[in-house]
Amino acid sequence: MTKEELDKLIADQVAAKVGEAVGPAVKDGINAVKAGWNPNPAGDKIDDEQVKKETKDNPWKSKGEFYTAIWRARNLGQGDNRLKYMTVDGKVLGDIDSHMLAGLNKPVSPDVAAKTALAASTDSTGGFLVPEEFRAELLALEQEESIVRNSGAWVIPMASDTLLIPRVNETSRSASLFGGASAKWTAEAASMTESEPTFGQARFTANELTGYTVCSNTLLQDNAVGLSSFLQRVLTEVPAWYEDYAFFNGSGAGEPLGIFNADCTVSVTREATSALYMGDILNLYARILPKSRGKGKYVLNYAALPDLLQMHSGNAALASGSNLVWINQNQGGLKDAVPGTIMGRPFVETEKVATLYSANDVSFIDFSYYIIGDRSALTIDASSHVGFTSNVTYWRFVKRVTGGPWLASALTPKNGNTLSPFVSLSATS
Repeated sequence: MTKEELDKLIADQVAAKVGEAVGPAVKDGINAVKAGWNPNPAGDKIDDEQVKKETKDNPWKSKGEFYTAIWRARNLGQGDNRLKYMTVDGKVLGDIDSHMLAGLNKPVSPDVAAKTALAASTDSTGGFLVPEEFRAELLALEQEESIVRNSGAWVIPMASDTLLIPRVNETSRSASLFGGASAKWTAEAASMTESEPTFGQARFTANELTGYTVCSNTLLQDNAVGLSSFLQRVLTEVPAWYEDYAFFNGSGAGEPLGIFNADCTVSVTREATSALYMGDILNLYARILPKSRGKGKYVLNYAALPDLLQMHSGNAALASGSNLVWINQNQGGLKDAVPGTIMGRPFVETEKVATLYSANDVSFIDFSYYIIGDRSALTIDASSHVGFTSNVTYWRFVKRVTGGPWLASALTPKNGNTLSPFVSLSATS
Protein backbone atom coordinates (compact mmCIF):
# COMPACT_ATOMS: atom_id res chain seq x y z
CA MET A 1 0.00 0.00 0.00
CA THR A 2 1.40 3.39 -0.96
CA LYS A 3 1.58 6.37 1.38
CA GLU A 4 -1.20 8.09 -0.58
CA GLU A 5 -3.46 5.05 -0.27
CA LEU A 6 -2.74 4.77 3.46
CA ASP A 7 -3.48 8.47 3.99
CA LYS A 8 -6.75 8.17 2.12
CA LEU A 9 -7.78 5.08 4.07
CA ILE A 10 -7.14 6.75 7.43
CA ALA A 11 -8.90 9.97 6.41
CA ASP A 12 -11.93 8.06 5.12
CA GLN A 13 -12.22 6.05 8.34
CA VAL A 14 -11.97 9.12 10.55
CA ALA A 15 -14.44 11.10 8.44
CA ALA A 16 -16.96 8.25 8.39
CA LYS A 17 -16.88 7.85 12.17
CA VAL A 18 -16.74 11.48 13.20
CA GLY A 19 -19.25 12.96 10.76
CA GLU A 20 -19.64 16.51 9.65
CA ALA A 21 -16.67 18.78 9.46
CA VAL A 22 -15.81 21.11 12.29
CA GLY A 23 -14.14 24.43 11.50
CA PRO A 24 -10.35 24.64 11.26
CA ALA A 25 -8.00 26.49 13.52
CA VAL A 26 -4.40 25.91 14.56
CA LYS A 27 -1.98 28.57 15.75
CA ASP A 28 1.13 29.22 13.67
CA GLY A 29 4.62 30.03 14.77
CA ILE A 30 5.46 27.23 17.22
CA ASN A 31 9.21 27.02 16.86
CA ALA A 32 9.45 23.35 17.71
CA VAL A 33 7.03 22.46 14.96
CA LYS A 34 8.77 24.60 12.36
CA ALA A 35 11.78 22.28 12.37
CA GLY A 36 9.80 19.17 13.16
CA TRP A 37 9.38 17.18 9.97
CA ASN A 38 10.19 16.92 6.31
CA PRO A 39 7.05 17.05 4.16
CA ASN A 40 9.20 17.48 1.06
CA PRO A 41 11.79 14.67 1.13
CA ALA A 42 12.64 15.24 -2.54
CA GLY A 43 14.11 18.60 -1.62
CA ASP A 44 12.11 20.49 -4.26
CA LYS A 45 11.43 24.14 -3.69
CA ILE A 46 8.15 24.64 -1.88
CA ASP A 47 5.51 26.65 -3.68
CA ASP A 48 4.30 29.25 -1.17
CA GLU A 49 0.92 29.77 -2.78
CA GLN A 50 0.33 26.07 -3.26
CA VAL A 51 0.98 25.37 0.42
CA LYS A 52 -1.42 28.10 1.47
CA LYS A 53 -4.09 26.87 -0.89
CA GLU A 54 -3.79 23.26 0.21
CA THR A 55 -4.00 24.32 3.84
CA LYS A 56 -7.04 26.51 3.30
CA ASP A 57 -8.90 23.91 1.23
CA ASN A 58 -8.46 21.11 3.75
CA PRO A 59 -9.78 22.08 7.19
CA TRP A 60 -9.81 19.76 10.20
CA LYS A 61 -12.78 17.43 10.11
CA SER A 62 -12.69 16.44 13.77
CA LYS A 63 -10.62 16.29 16.94
CA GLY A 64 -9.77 12.71 16.00
CA GLU A 65 -8.18 13.87 12.76
CA PHE A 66 -6.29 16.60 14.62
CA TYR A 67 -4.90 14.13 17.20
CA THR A 68 -4.06 11.64 14.45
CA ALA A 69 -2.07 14.30 12.57
CA ILE A 70 0.01 14.98 15.68
CA TRP A 71 0.67 11.27 16.17
CA ARG A 72 1.72 10.81 12.54
CA ALA A 73 4.01 13.83 12.68
CA ARG A 74 5.74 12.67 15.85
CA ASN A 75 5.93 8.95 15.17
CA LEU A 76 6.05 8.58 11.38
CA GLY A 77 7.68 11.86 10.44
CA GLN A 78 4.74 12.62 8.15
CA GLY A 79 3.99 16.32 8.41
CA ASP A 80 0.65 18.02 8.00
CA ASN A 81 0.81 21.63 6.83
CA ARG A 82 -2.38 22.41 8.73
CA LEU A 83 -0.47 22.02 12.00
CA LYS A 84 1.92 24.73 10.88
CA TYR A 85 0.30 27.23 8.55
CA MET A 86 -3.14 27.89 9.98
CA THR A 87 -3.89 30.63 12.51
CA VAL A 88 -6.30 30.23 15.40
CA ASP A 89 -9.17 31.79 13.43
CA GLY A 90 -8.72 29.40 10.51
CA LYS A 91 -6.89 31.82 8.22
CA VAL A 92 -3.83 30.86 6.23
CA LEU A 93 -0.64 32.80 6.85
CA GLY A 94 -0.08 35.54 4.30
CA ASP A 95 3.70 35.17 4.26
CA ILE A 96 5.88 32.17 4.94
CA ASP A 97 9.32 33.42 5.92
CA SER A 98 12.56 32.03 4.59
CA HIS A 99 13.47 30.50 7.93
CA MET A 100 10.31 28.42 7.87
CA LEU A 101 10.90 27.39 4.27
CA ALA A 102 14.45 26.40 5.11
CA GLY A 103 13.16 24.29 7.96
CA LEU A 104 10.67 22.57 5.68
CA ASN A 105 13.28 21.75 3.05
CA LYS A 106 15.77 20.45 5.57
CA PRO A 107 15.21 16.76 6.40
CA VAL A 108 14.78 16.23 10.16
CA SER A 109 14.27 12.87 11.78
CA PRO A 110 11.13 12.31 13.88
CA ASP A 111 13.35 11.72 16.94
CA VAL A 112 15.04 15.11 16.58
CA ALA A 113 11.67 16.73 15.94
CA ALA A 114 10.17 15.28 19.09
CA LYS A 115 13.13 16.36 21.25
CA THR A 116 12.98 19.84 19.77
CA ALA A 117 9.32 20.19 20.61
CA LEU A 118 9.70 18.91 24.14
CA ALA A 119 12.49 21.38 24.87
CA ALA A 120 10.97 24.46 23.26
CA SER A 121 10.64 27.50 25.51
CA THR A 122 8.15 29.56 23.54
CA ASP A 123 4.96 30.95 25.05
CA SER A 124 3.08 27.84 23.99
CA THR A 125 5.75 25.55 25.49
CA GLY A 126 6.11 23.57 22.30
CA GLY A 127 3.58 21.20 20.86
CA PHE A 128 0.41 21.94 18.95
CA LEU A 129 -2.21 24.43 20.00
CA VAL A 130 -5.65 22.88 20.16
CA PRO A 131 -7.75 24.30 17.28
CA GLU A 132 -9.96 27.19 18.31
CA GLU A 133 -13.33 25.52 17.87
CA PHE A 134 -12.20 22.32 19.56
CA ARG A 135 -10.67 24.36 22.37
CA ALA A 136 -14.02 26.05 22.99
CA GLU A 137 -15.59 22.63 23.47
CA LEU A 138 -12.79 21.53 25.79
CA LEU A 139 -13.09 24.70 27.83
CA ALA A 140 -16.82 24.23 28.23
CA LEU A 141 -16.28 20.73 29.58
CA GLU A 142 -13.48 21.95 31.81
CA GLN A 143 -15.68 24.57 33.44
CA GLU A 144 -18.15 21.85 34.42
CA GLU A 145 -15.34 20.39 36.53
CA SER A 146 -14.10 23.71 37.91
CA ILE A 147 -15.63 25.29 41.00
CA VAL A 148 -13.63 28.52 41.09
CA ARG A 149 -13.95 29.35 37.38
CA ASN A 150 -17.65 28.51 37.49
CA SER A 151 -18.39 30.61 40.57
CA GLY A 152 -17.65 34.10 39.33
CA ALA A 153 -13.86 34.36 39.57
CA TRP A 154 -12.36 37.27 37.64
CA VAL A 155 -10.71 35.63 34.60
CA ILE A 156 -8.22 37.83 32.71
CA PRO A 157 -6.26 36.90 29.56
CA MET A 158 -2.54 37.61 30.06
CA ALA A 159 -0.55 39.35 27.33
CA SER A 160 2.75 38.51 29.04
CA ASP A 161 4.05 36.31 31.85
CA THR A 162 3.19 38.95 34.46
CA LEU A 163 -0.20 40.46 35.26
CA LEU A 164 -0.51 43.62 37.37
CA ILE A 165 -3.89 44.61 38.81
CA PRO A 166 -4.25 47.91 40.73
CA ARG A 167 -5.84 47.87 44.17
CA VAL A 168 -6.41 50.10 47.16
CA ASN A 169 -4.16 49.26 50.11
CA GLU A 170 -6.82 49.31 52.78
CA THR A 171 -6.40 47.08 55.83
CA SER A 172 -8.15 49.03 58.60
CA ARG A 173 -10.86 51.66 58.95
CA SER A 174 -10.01 52.54 62.52
CA ALA A 175 -8.59 55.96 61.51
CA SER A 176 -9.20 56.36 57.75
CA LEU A 177 -10.80 54.89 54.67
CA PHE A 178 -9.20 53.58 51.47
CA GLY A 179 -5.78 53.27 53.08
CA GLY A 180 -5.40 56.88 54.21
CA ALA A 181 -8.30 59.12 53.17
CA SER A 182 -10.06 60.77 56.10
CA ALA A 183 -12.30 63.72 56.94
CA LYS A 184 -12.73 65.85 60.05
CA TRP A 185 -15.22 68.33 61.39
CA THR A 186 -13.49 71.72 61.46
CA ALA A 187 -14.33 75.17 62.77
CA GLU A 188 -14.81 78.08 60.42
CA ALA A 189 -11.51 79.21 58.82
CA ALA A 190 -9.62 76.38 60.55
CA SER A 191 -6.88 74.63 58.63
CA MET A 192 -7.56 71.20 57.16
CA THR A 193 -5.43 68.10 57.53
CA GLU A 194 -4.16 66.59 54.30
CA SER A 195 -4.92 62.94 53.65
CA GLU A 196 -4.99 60.68 50.64
CA PRO A 197 -5.67 57.04 49.81
CA THR A 198 -2.85 54.64 49.12
CA PHE A 199 -2.69 52.36 46.12
CA GLY A 200 -0.79 49.22 45.26
CA GLN A 201 -0.69 46.44 42.71
CA ALA A 202 -1.54 42.78 42.85
CA ARG A 203 1.14 40.95 40.91
CA PHE A 204 0.52 37.58 39.26
CA THR A 205 3.08 35.45 37.41
CA ALA A 206 2.02 32.68 35.02
CA ASN A 207 2.65 29.12 36.23
CA GLU A 208 2.93 26.06 34.03
CA LEU A 209 0.58 23.15 34.58
CA THR A 210 1.76 20.05 32.75
CA GLY A 211 0.80 16.41 32.61
CA TYR A 212 0.94 13.39 30.37
CA THR A 213 -0.90 10.19 29.74
CA VAL A 214 -0.27 7.00 27.80
CA CYS A 215 -2.45 5.74 24.96
CA SER A 216 -2.23 2.50 23.01
CA ASN A 217 -1.18 2.87 19.38
CA THR A 218 -3.69 0.15 18.58
CA LEU A 219 -6.48 2.40 19.83
CA LEU A 220 -5.28 5.15 17.52
CA GLN A 221 -4.95 2.88 14.52
CA ASP A 222 -8.29 1.12 15.03
CA ASN A 223 -10.45 3.90 16.36
CA ALA A 224 -9.63 7.59 16.00
CA VAL A 225 -12.99 8.42 17.57
CA GLY A 226 -12.07 6.34 20.63
CA LEU A 227 -8.81 8.27 20.92
CA SER A 228 -10.65 11.55 20.67
CA SER A 229 -13.03 10.54 23.44
CA PHE A 230 -10.21 9.33 25.68
CA LEU A 231 -8.04 12.42 25.20
CA GLN A 232 -11.01 14.72 25.66
CA ARG A 233 -11.52 13.38 29.18
CA VAL A 234 -7.83 13.63 29.99
CA LEU A 235 -7.40 17.11 28.53
CA THR A 236 -10.42 18.52 30.38
CA GLU A 237 -10.85 16.72 33.68
CA VAL A 238 -7.19 16.39 34.69
CA PRO A 239 -6.00 20.01 34.24
CA ALA A 240 -9.34 21.33 35.55
CA TRP A 241 -9.06 19.29 38.75
CA TYR A 242 -5.46 20.25 39.53
CA GLU A 243 -6.03 23.88 38.60
CA ASP A 244 -9.09 24.09 40.84
CA TYR A 245 -7.26 22.41 43.71
CA ALA A 246 -4.48 25.00 43.46
CA PHE A 247 -7.01 27.85 43.42
CA PHE A 248 -8.14 26.62 46.84
CA ASN A 249 -4.93 25.28 48.37
CA GLY A 250 -1.95 26.52 46.31
CA SER A 251 1.12 27.90 48.10
CA GLY A 252 1.88 30.65 45.57
CA ALA A 253 5.37 29.21 44.96
CA GLY A 254 5.45 27.88 41.39
CA GLU A 255 1.66 27.53 41.49
CA PRO A 256 -1.34 29.80 42.07
CA LEU A 257 -1.88 31.24 45.55
CA GLY A 258 -4.91 29.44 46.92
CA ILE A 259 -7.76 31.06 48.80
CA PHE A 260 -7.04 29.19 52.02
CA ASN A 261 -3.38 30.32 52.07
CA ALA A 262 -4.12 33.97 51.29
CA ASP A 263 -3.35 36.66 53.87
CA CYS A 264 -6.80 38.15 53.34
CA THR A 265 -8.69 34.98 54.34
CA VAL A 266 -10.43 35.12 57.73
CA SER A 267 -10.43 32.00 59.90
CA VAL A 268 -13.50 31.65 62.12
CA THR A 269 -13.17 29.65 65.35
CA ARG A 270 -15.44 26.60 65.47
CA GLU A 271 -18.15 26.33 68.11
CA ALA A 272 -16.77 22.91 69.08
CA THR A 273 -13.90 20.65 68.05
CA SER A 274 -14.91 17.76 65.76
CA ALA A 275 -18.36 19.20 65.16
CA LEU A 276 -20.29 21.40 62.77
CA TYR A 277 -23.02 23.45 64.40
CA MET A 278 -25.53 26.06 63.39
CA GLY A 279 -23.39 28.70 65.08
CA ASP A 280 -20.52 27.91 62.70
CA ILE A 281 -22.67 28.65 59.65
CA LEU A 282 -23.98 31.86 61.20
CA ASN A 283 -20.46 33.02 62.09
CA LEU A 284 -19.20 32.43 58.56
CA TYR A 285 -22.08 34.51 57.24
CA ALA A 286 -21.33 37.29 59.74
CA ARG A 287 -17.62 37.58 58.88
CA ILE A 288 -17.88 37.87 55.10
CA LEU A 289 -17.87 41.39 53.64
CA PRO A 290 -21.46 42.70 53.83
CA LYS A 291 -21.63 43.35 50.08
CA SER A 292 -20.39 39.79 49.45
CA ARG A 293 -23.30 38.15 51.27
CA GLY A 294 -25.42 38.31 48.14
CA LYS A 295 -22.63 36.85 45.97
CA GLY A 296 -20.97 34.29 48.23
CA LYS A 297 -21.11 30.52 47.91
CA TYR A 298 -20.67 27.95 50.67
CA VAL A 299 -17.99 25.37 49.89
CA LEU A 300 -17.85 22.21 51.99
CA ASN A 301 -16.32 18.78 52.08
CA TYR A 302 -18.66 15.98 50.98
CA ALA A 303 -18.57 14.52 54.49
CA ALA A 304 -20.20 17.64 55.97
CA LEU A 305 -23.58 16.86 54.39
CA PRO A 306 -24.82 14.52 57.19
CA ASP A 307 -24.00 17.22 59.76
CA LEU A 308 -26.03 19.72 57.78
CA LEU A 309 -28.97 17.36 57.46
CA GLN A 310 -28.98 16.85 61.24
CA MET A 311 -28.19 20.46 62.12
CA HIS A 312 -30.47 21.81 64.81
CA SER A 313 -30.91 24.79 67.06
CA GLY A 314 -28.35 24.77 69.85
CA ASN A 315 -24.71 23.74 69.98
CA ALA A 316 -24.97 20.33 71.59
CA ALA A 317 -26.08 16.84 70.72
CA LEU A 318 -29.56 16.58 69.24
CA ALA A 319 -31.91 16.58 72.21
CA SER A 320 -35.62 16.27 72.81
CA GLY A 321 -37.35 19.48 71.84
CA SER A 322 -34.60 20.61 69.45
CA ASN A 323 -35.64 21.64 65.96
CA LEU A 324 -33.83 20.75 62.78
CA VAL A 325 -32.90 23.96 61.01
CA TRP A 326 -31.94 22.87 57.48
CA ILE A 327 -34.46 20.20 56.50
CA ASN A 328 -38.18 20.35 57.24
CA GLN A 329 -38.80 17.60 59.77
CA ASN A 330 -42.51 18.42 59.92
CA GLN A 331 -43.05 17.49 56.27
CA GLY A 332 -41.43 14.09 56.29
CA GLY A 333 -37.74 14.88 56.60
CA LEU A 334 -36.07 12.20 54.49
CA LYS A 335 -38.71 12.17 51.74
CA ASP A 336 -38.04 15.82 50.85
CA ALA A 337 -35.25 16.91 48.53
CA VAL A 338 -32.02 18.20 50.05
CA PRO A 339 -32.17 22.02 50.17
CA GLY A 340 -30.19 23.79 47.45
CA THR A 341 -29.06 26.73 49.57
CA ILE A 342 -27.62 27.64 52.95
CA MET A 343 -28.74 31.01 54.33
CA GLY A 344 -30.20 31.70 50.91
CA ARG A 345 -26.88 31.18 49.14
CA PRO A 346 -25.86 28.20 46.95
CA PHE A 347 -23.41 25.62 48.22
CA VAL A 348 -21.08 23.15 46.54
CA GLU A 349 -19.61 19.91 47.85
CA THR A 350 -16.08 18.97 46.85
CA GLU A 351 -13.11 16.76 47.67
CA LYS A 352 -10.75 19.69 47.02
CA VAL A 353 -11.13 21.17 50.51
CA ALA A 354 -9.91 19.75 53.83
CA THR A 355 -11.39 16.69 55.51
CA LEU A 356 -14.34 17.16 57.86
CA TYR A 357 -13.55 18.97 61.14
CA SER A 358 -10.19 20.15 59.78
CA ALA A 359 -9.38 23.78 59.01
CA ASN A 360 -11.12 24.95 55.81
CA ASP A 361 -13.56 22.04 55.61
CA VAL A 362 -16.43 24.56 55.37
CA SER A 363 -16.11 28.08 53.99
CA PHE A 364 -18.14 30.99 52.64
CA ILE A 365 -16.47 32.61 49.62
CA ASP A 366 -17.13 35.49 47.25
CA PHE A 367 -15.18 34.24 44.23
CA SER A 368 -15.37 37.59 42.42
CA TYR A 369 -12.40 38.67 44.57
CA TYR A 370 -10.25 35.86 43.14
CA ILE A 371 -8.29 36.57 39.96
CA ILE A 372 -7.38 33.94 37.37
CA GLY A 373 -4.83 34.85 34.71
CA ASP A 374 -4.84 32.74 31.55
CA ARG A 375 -1.44 33.07 29.84
CA SER A 376 -1.79 30.48 27.09
CA ALA A 377 -4.33 28.05 25.79
CA LEU A 378 -4.03 24.31 26.14
CA THR A 379 -1.32 22.70 23.99
CA ILE A 380 -0.76 19.02 23.37
CA ASP A 381 2.03 16.91 21.89
CA ALA A 382 2.85 13.24 21.45
CA SER A 383 5.88 10.96 21.45
CA SER A 384 6.20 7.18 21.17
CA HIS A 385 9.95 6.96 21.82
CA VAL A 386 9.67 6.30 25.56
CA GLY A 387 7.02 3.64 24.98
CA PHE A 388 8.49 2.19 21.78
CA THR A 389 8.78 -1.36 23.09
CA SER A 390 5.26 -1.27 24.51
CA ASN A 391 3.59 0.11 21.37
CA VAL A 392 2.19 3.10 23.24
CA THR A 393 2.32 6.85 22.69
CA TYR A 394 2.84 9.39 25.46
CA TRP A 395 0.56 12.43 25.20
CA ARG A 396 1.55 15.61 26.97
CA PHE A 397 -0.58 18.64 27.80
CA VAL A 398 0.63 22.08 28.88
CA LYS A 399 -1.36 25.01 30.19
CA ARG A 400 -0.07 28.29 31.60
CA VAL A 401 -2.22 29.91 34.24
CA THR A 402 -2.02 31.81 37.51
CA GLY A 403 -4.38 32.79 40.26
CA GLY A 404 -4.62 34.65 43.54
CA PRO A 405 -6.75 37.00 45.65
CA TRP A 406 -7.22 40.60 44.64
CA LEU A 407 -7.00 41.86 48.24
CA ALA A 408 -3.75 41.95 50.20
CA SER A 409 -5.34 41.53 53.62
CA ALA A 410 -8.62 41.29 55.49
CA LEU A 411 -10.40 44.51 56.44
CA THR A 412 -10.64 45.70 60.04
CA PRO A 413 -13.78 47.85 60.34
CA LYS A 414 -14.13 50.87 62.62
CA ASN A 415 -15.93 48.69 65.12
CA GLY A 416 -16.10 44.91 65.03
CA ASN A 417 -14.18 41.85 63.86
CA THR A 418 -12.15 41.58 60.66
CA LEU A 419 -14.09 40.99 57.46
CA SER A 420 -13.12 39.34 54.17
CA PRO A 421 -14.62 37.94 50.97
CA PHE A 422 -12.97 34.62 51.99
CA VAL A 423 -14.08 33.11 55.31
CA SER A 424 -13.42 29.57 56.52
CA LEU A 425 -13.75 27.50 59.69
CA SER A 426 -10.78 26.69 61.91
CA ALA A 427 -9.85 23.18 62.97
CA THR A 428 -10.55 23.60 66.70
CA SER A 429 -12.77 25.58 69.03
